[in-house]
Amino acid sequence: MAIPGGTQKCIDGLARLASVQDGPRTWAENQAARLNIWASTLGVFSHGRHSLEYRLRLNEDMSEMLVQILDGLSDTIVSHTHLGKSIESTSLQMVSR
Repeated sequence: MAIPGGTQKCIDGLARLASVQDGPRTWAENQAARLNIWASTLGVFSHGRHSLEYRLRLNEDMSEMLVQILDGLSDTIVSHTHLGKSIESTSLQMVSR
């Protein structure tokens, strides 16, 4: 369940990042849509023989590499979310002065 969990973590993180970004359609929303298409195309959230994890079961190196990529992406999204909140709060403080 590592690949679906990591993918969902990234999708959720992008939703949080979108909530701190301005604009009608944010970069984070676009990336979340792209990630959902990628996950759907590869069967990340599918079950049984159709799932990506099942198809990668004999290639542990590839599976582990994908998990590491998803973990790194999730960490980067979290960092940018915290940075966005920090920038937003600083901007609000400057405006209120």
